Amino acid sequence: MDKLESVLRLFQTSVDGSFESCLDDMDLTLHQQLMSKVIESPLVLSENLIKFFRWAWSERSLEVTTPMVESLVLVIYRNDVRKKEAYLLWVLVKEIGEKESGILNERILNDLILCFSRLVKGKAALEVFDKFEAFQCVPDADTYYITIEALCQWRAYDWACGVCEKMVDAQAMPDGKKVGAILSWLCKAKKAKEAHGVYVVAMEKEKRPPMSTISFLVGKLCGEDETIKLALEMLEDIPDEKRGCAIKPFMEVVRALCRIKEVDKAKELLVKMIKDGPCSRGRRGRWRSQRLRRRVRWQGQVNGNLLEESQESWIFFRQNSICHKILTIFQHPSGYPENARKLLHITDEANPRVKEKSKEEARCQCRRGAPVVGVSVVVCGGHRL
Repeated sequence: MDKLESVLRLFQTSVDGSFESCLDDMDLTLHQQLMSKVIESPLVLSENLIKFFRWAWSERSLEVTTPMVESLVLVIYRNDVRKKEAYLLWVLVKEIGEKESGILNERILNDLILCFSRLVKGKAALEVFDKFEAFQCVPDADTYYITIEALCQWRAYDWACGVCEKMVDAQAMPDGKKVGAILSWLCKAKKAKEAHGVYVVAMEKEKRPPMSTISFLVGKLCGEDETIKLALEMLEDIPDEKRGCAIKPFMEVVRALCRIKEVDKAKELLVKMIKDGPCSRGRRGRWRSQRLRRRVRWQGQVNGNLLEESQESWIFFRQNSICHKILTIFQHPSGYPENARKLLHITDEANPRVKEKSKEEARCQCRRGAPVVGVSVVVCGGHRL
């Protein structure tokens, strides 16, 4: 017991000279019980603990076990690890893995990745990840997640995409909330297409990300012309019970389709919204006002075909007691003032409470003969805009 107390006093102070020589002078008899007590003792400097473990293993030929290494790594991780201590620990664990077969496991390596993630050292975290195969360990879903998190914190998004590819190939997906975090990181890094690949596998594995993340991904896919069709396909994955609060992703796709001149598909989607959701009331009864403070904008040419869809939309919104308003009538070099008059007539009949200012502005543009190409409709349930 006296020797244990002497060792602990040594660990709790900075040592002048060689730390290992001080240990040699104590003439310790090492065994697993002593090692466990030393590792689990509070107020021990992490750097001294790592040096003691290395000394016991290399100088005194201590038989290292998996629980012993697990305890060491966990204690270091919990003690607000610093950069120097994290790298010293990794060097020690790497040497043990190279010289002792079957000692390291996924938990030890995952805790090391978490140490480097806390320090925002993505390259070191990736180095630990790359050693899994050499140490005969199999990465689990948490391994992929924490490695991607460390790389994204370090802004090494290309390396993060490489880890995502390995995760997809291994079919090792974390839970839906963590999948949502991965999708958000990739989308913020302008990697929406790669995020969609992760999303597809996650849906196959029934790891559904949060609705907010799906909406965010749809918006990012709509930002590029070549990925708009992927966003359109994602709308089919939104369950019926959640479509009532999924107006934003639907309207993002409608606007994107109009931007690439796919007006027919935009019309089909708009009609489907009115019929099946998210604009339909369905089983949810009356819309909750707090979920309807989102604006729904639809842009398209006010001529020919789209005029009928515009009228149908207005009538539907009026029947469901949803207040609405014409925000803007866009000018264009070649426009149709008479269609603005038709649309103004529709809005007067469908919504007599439209603000007089908006109607007057539209009439003034028509009187001046200002060409008009389209409208932007804003719908907000239960609230005047």
